[in-house]
Amino acid sequence: MTKPLPPLDSIKPNTALRLAVAAALAFPDGSITENSLRRACTQGELGHEILRGKYHTTLAAIDD
Repeated sequence: MTKPLPPLDSIKPNTALRLAVAAALAFPDGSITENSLRRACTQGELGHEILRGKYHTTLAAIDD
C-alpha cells in the first residue's frame, strides 16, 4: 500500500522528500523514477541526505 502524496501547499522547494515522492512531484509523467533519482544520488549528480538509511532530496536539488 502506497502512502498518498502530501498536500501540495505544504511542500516548499527545500522540503525534504523521500525519493519516490520527489519523483512523483517533479516528474508526474513517470519519466524519472525513484530508482533513477537514487542512482543520481549515488553518482553525485543530485544533492541528498540519508536519514535512517532512507534517501531524501528536495525539489530545489532536482531543479539544480
